[in-house]
Amino acid sequence: MGVSLLQYDSPRSILFKRDTVTIASSAARVAVDLGMLGCVEEAHSLITLLTEHSNPSPPYQNLILTRGIPDAIHFLYEATGQNPPPAVEKLDNAGLDSLEQELNERLPYLADGVDVVNGNEKDYESLQKWIQELEAGDPWLDATTGFSAMRLSSGLAGLLNLALHLQKPSIVTNQIMSRIAGRIHANQQSEYLGLIRPAWRKYFVSGWLRENIGLSADGKEQLREYAGLIQDATKKRLELGGPLKPVDEFRDMSMQEMLAELDRNTVPYKDTFEEFGKQWNDDDDEVAGNKNTILRKPATPAQIAAAEKTIGRPLPNDLKEFYAITNGTRPVVEHYPSFHNVQERLLPVGRLFWEDEEYMHDYWLDLLPGTKPPVEIEWPGIEGGAIAMYEHDGQGTDYVWYVNEEVLSKARKSLEDAYEAATVEEKKCLDDLVRLHHGSWETLRGLKQCWYQQSWGDPDSMIVFHDFRAFLSLVVSTSVPEENKNPIKRPKY
Repeated sequence: MGVSLLQYDSPRSILFKRDTVTIASSAARVAVDLGMLGCVEEAHSLITLLTEHSNPSPPYQNLILTRGIPDAIHFLYEATGQNPPPAVEKLDNAGLDSLEQELNERLPYLADGVDVVNGNEKDYESLQKWIQELEAGDPWLDATTGFSAMRLSSGLAGLLNLALHLQKPSIVTNQIMSRIAGRIHANQQSEYLGLIRPAWRKYFVSGWLRENIGLSADGKEQLREYAGLIQDATKKRLELGGPLKPVDEFRDMSMQEMLAELDRNTVPYKDTFEEFGKQWNDDDDEVAGNKNTILRKPATPAQIAAAEKTIGRPLPNDLKEFYAITNGTRPVVEHYPSFHNVQERLLPVGRLFWEDEEYMHDYWLDLLPGTKPPVEIEWPGIEGGAIAMYEHDGQGTDYVWYVNEEVLSKARKSLEDAYEAATVEEKKCLDDLVRLHHGSWETLRGLKQCWYQQSWGDPDSMIVFHDFRAFLSLVVSTSVPEENKNPIKRPKY
């Protein structure tokens, strides 16, 4: 999906997101959007927070958090007369003029020959005609994705810029802004709109845009409340120095209590199972108790022994503890900020299997997953060395394995060999990555086996778990619903 006004990480997802620089960039973009909606103090507060934590974090990324602050933030400070935080350069008029020209030149896909930077009346009329032709025949021009929607977003932003610089009457510029406000979630519309310098004083900090996008009368107060939630979550995440881990979130719960939480979170969504190709069978004889639960009857010692015999490997003790409570579960819910999914994540013991070597030849055990180490590390393949616990679901499959000691030892040796050959600075970076994923080198060296998850095309889904409980903690954590308190709701198209 394209960039859309105030549609970024939710407060809960901020805490669990792995990459610190991505968190900072998202918060900076929220600050710009809040400024466009007239919430000036909230925008300034977020920018100030980022400057206070503006250190390379973690060092291997070699990035300063303030580098992710969009250039358009300078127009906010110009429009309000407020000074930016010391770490953000205050531009003089010449600097603002230069920035304005640079940002206007970024508007893409415009009509040939139209100058939206230093244009005249002819440019305005040409662009206006081009927009009218564009709007004539495409029903998806206001969609949140798609090239045609992006072209119109750029065209309308450019037309507004020309109209303001040519000092068109307010009735004209208001009409353009009304069209923009009516499609504010269209692909890149808010992004391109924020580049328009003269719009900041006339339409943004004045509250005009906020009042014309359909918010209720107390919209500004709702935005302030939501901004506070984003600020608090971002502050906590930056202070943690890394993501909150599900295993820490549920550290004080027994496995039985964790499963009860997962049950409470999933049952309300049982009527949506069919939407995701899953079934809630009320006649399922394996379900425990009153049937209105995801839990099943406990696996018997004979069932566990039979599975171990079939696989040819013993199961870890905490996995056996799980099966002694419930022999797998029905599919479980996964919550995201604006939607949910249903997945089969905790299979019955009889459906565990030894990984197929031929099928899994492109997957490997990465002990520093989802990151870019400063040195090359050749990780060993998963194939032929892991117990698998997943349901094939095409590209959406979350592959989960219990990796044996042989493969883990190979991966650890690859990392240690790379560490020995690394420079002093590279070793510092690797130390930080080991702390991020494993707590310490001592903990990593003490591991005998581990669990590993990987989804196709999603680096954040690549996770090493030190035991089954840590994996179960993730399943429970993603089931926790989060009320969407963002007063600006994104359309579903």
